[in-house]
Amino acid sequence: MRELRNVIERGVTLTRAGSEVEPAALGLPVLDAAGVTDQDCFQGSYHEAKARLLDAWERDYLVRLLAGTGGSIKEAADRAGLARAYVYRLIKWHSLRD
Repeated sequence: MRELRNVIERGVTLTRAGSEVEPAALGLPVLDAAGVTDQDCFQGSYHEAKARLLDAWERDYLVRLLAGTGGSIKEAADRAGLARAYVYRLIKWHSLRD
């Protein structure tokens, strides 16, 4: 219990007043929507890490884009400046729909 209290106090101390306590302030790994941590940047070769992070960014971008359009693929494609066929391929690649 004392350890938990220390972690929370540290997070509050490192956070500006009125702001939310971020996971990094608590010493926790930062995960994005795809579950990629900050440490993934340094695992494997440069090309492997870059591909992993780019893939995670692409998936996160697509998820947010579709959420912002209520799931409308036509509108998502228009907003992103992509062809609808390509958006469908990305959705399939990232297993976002059946």
